[in-house]
Amino acid sequence: MENEEMKSDSPWWYSHTSPEISKSVTEDVEEIDQSVKDMLELIQCNGDFSMEKVDSYHLKQNELIAHVKEFSRRYHLLAERYSGLTGELHRYVQSGTKMQNNEAQVFGSQQSPSTFTPDKKLRKQEFEGGDFTFNLSVSSGRGTSDISLNEGSGFIMLSSDSDSESCNSSPNDHLSPPPTRKMPKHEILNIGSQLSALEDDVDLTKPDQSSDTQKVVDCGRYEELLKRISTYEEQLRVCNQKLWFSEGEIARMKSEQKKNASLLVKLGGLETQLESANNEIKMHEVHMQTENIKVSQLQMQIAVLEKSEKRQVLDLQECMIKNTADLAERDSEIRKLTAELHDASENFASEKAQLESHISNLSERLTTQEARTEEWELQCESLANEIEQCEANKNEMENMHEAREVSWQDEIERMTIELYEKNERVNTMNKDLDRLKLEFDKLRADKDDLNAKLHTLHAELSFRDKQVQETEDRLQQLHSENVQLRAESQNANKVTDKLRSRVEELGKEVERQRVLVLDRAEEKREAIRQLCFTIEHYRNLNEELRGAFKRPAVMVS
Repeated sequence: MENEEMKSDSPWWYSHTSPEISKSVTEDVEEIDQSVKDMLELIQCNGDFSMEKVDSYHLKQNELIAHVKEFSRRYHLLAERYSGLTGELHRYVQSGTKMQNNEAQVFGSQQSPSTFTPDKKLRKQEFEGGDFTFNLSVSSGRGTSDISLNEGSGFIMLSSDSDSESCNSSPNDHLSPPPTRKMPKHEILNIGSQLSALEDDVDLTKPDQSSDTQKVVDCGRYEELLKRISTYEEQLRVCNQKLWFSEGEIARMKSEQKKNASLLVKLGGLETQLESANNEIKMHEVHMQTENIKVSQLQMQIAVLEKSEKRQVLDLQECMIKNTADLAERDSEIRKLTAELHDASENFASEKAQLESHISNLSERLTTQEARTEEWELQCESLANEIEQCEANKNEMENMHEAREVSWQDEIERMTIELYEKNERVNTMNKDLDRLKLEFDKLRADKDDLNAKLHTLHAELSFRDKQVQETEDRLQQLHSENVQLRAESQNANKVTDKLRSRVEELGKEVERQRVLVLDRAEEKREAIRQLCFTIEHYRNLNEELRGAFKRPAVMVS
């Protein structure tokens, strides 16, 4: 839109000046319009800045756009004035030519060739020559403007010293001035011939004093025109300096944009790594809580088993007391029950060994996880140090940028090298992130294995519950049979008298078995006590490990 507006505001001289005069000017104006368009595109390109510099960036962007528009407007105005001056010069020469022709027709027959002075003849011969050059140049040091017509050794020079206007809006005084323009050859010849004819005409028609005054007037007008042209060319040079300064500002802002974008990417990677580490710590805490719940459930299962065993022993004793008549028949059942108790104790011992091995495996995993968390803490500390170092480097670069504006090119090269190094660091950090992701996948696989083991334990627990239910059903069946036997025991009193001696012997045997059962129960209690001690020890270790995890989390936050 800005380019279209500037094109719509283009001056009238595009179509109202002669093609020979305005061709070079229009080409320069088109080049300036193209450079302005490129500058606006560079200014308006979107960039990923940090939130602290968005406002300053928009302010600088608006200021640069305003400067570019002002520069384009002044350049168009300068080109318009330049074209106006060349048009005025062209019209002045044409008017002089017409006046020469009119006066030549009136006074041509009255003058003889002998009236020309040698100087006039020399000037006439110089203007009637073949090749002329018309150089319009502005010297930035002296502020003088020279128009020279050269042929061999002869020349005509009109010079005037004037102080051109200076514009101090740009600090880049070391830039070279704009190049001088050369007019077309045929136009130079035309102007030279017209000037020579006009001068000869004035010499013929007026006395010496009036011709001198006319020359002074013409020289004054030429000097005024040259002063105006010199001032406009000085303004053009200042506008070019402003353009180059704006391009330097755009390059600096682009370098700052790239630098801030790399720092933001690095900070985002560090934040994601910290979040992943915190998530893994939380997962480990949840895992430890589940393990504690499993241990408490196993303790409850052990207590339930002890109660069930005590209940079974009491029931057996009552059955033995009440069913004295059927002791011979139930002796085989008692042996079967003792065998089952022996099998249950063996199963309990094997389960105890499995639990101990499982606990040892969990302890090893805890140690490995603790080592990994220490490594992650070291990595986090190193990353934090790198962030501080990057911030220190940033402050140092800003100070050096403000202190040494002369060495911009060296600073840009050094910043590109640092940017390459930071990109290498980002690549290494991405590799570390990939490695941490692989470790996270391994931990997830371990978690799946533990979940599978947990499912197997649940299956075993359900199978154990089924076995307990079967034993309870069997005990209920035995109770019903006991009721039947109680009814039959009244009829079997005679048989009990005969078997009393056998009962005494069996009582001794039962007493011996009861002592064995009590010994076994004491051994079980001792094993349960040792298991409780180990569980308490691991619980204390778990609390210490949890405290160690919480302290780095607080330090990181």
